[in-house]
Amino acid sequence: MNIDEAELAMLPMKMTSVDIQFDLFAKELESARISRWRLGRLLRDPNDERLMALDQRMAFLRKLPEGFSSIYRVPFLDAAECEFILSEADAIAANVGWSHHRHANYPTPDLPLSELPRVWERLRPCLERGLFPLLQTVYGLRRSGWFCLDLFVVSYRAEHQRSLDVHEDSSLLTVSIMLSDIDAFTGGGLHLPDADITIHSIRGEALIHAGKWQHQGLPINRGRRDLLVCFLDHIDMPYDRLVGAPSIYG
Repeated sequence: MNIDEAELAMLPMKMTSVDIQFDLFAKELESARISRWRLGRLLRDPNDERLMALDQRMAFLRKLPEGFSSIYRVPFLDAAECEFILSEADAIAANVGWSHHRHANYPTPDLPLSELPRVWERLRPCLERGLFPLLQTVYGLRRSGWFCLDLFVVSYRAEHQRSLDVHEDSSLLTVSIMLSDIDAFTGGGLHLPDADITIHSIRGEALIHAGKWQHQGLPINRGRRDLLVCFLDHIDMPYDRLVGAPSIYG
């Protein structure tokens, strides 16, 4: 993958937001507030750890940067780069097979990039010099604080696993990049029930959204639909605080 600094610098200007009429984190904050009120009526100790966890979660939700409920799309890889990733994944999968057990609750036929070192070698600079600066521009979170929790190629096939049920991702942000050409499959799309929208990405396009968005991969009817998926966290705003768990970062 060629690193074109001029192209990377243009990413913020190429980014667009999906038109949605739903504020995900306003809903999350209201839900936490109601839970805090109900629990507070039952518990006598104001220092109960369950109340404190809800207080911390509400404080975290109020600090989320503007735009975290938004869903963004941006052209990120060209056709040659997508073909390279697909060919590498198919070559490795021919030897070791596609994994079906890495994600316990919502398994997908995928390969982690630890199995694809040549892809990671060429993709890493694109993330560090393209995606992470873009996220800093959008969310105001420093580029050096972003890191990958998981990075993998997922391959849906009409004759095997065609779709993925409604779920949330255990990540602050999820970035999914369409690797397949539009003629390689029919059907599919990313559906968000809360917003009642379905998004169809074009090849090389990155779709960026909060992991807390409930979403599903709709069934394909023909061919194969391949994506590069990245679960991202940030040192300054880790996902575990979003869900009310103790942070490993303090």
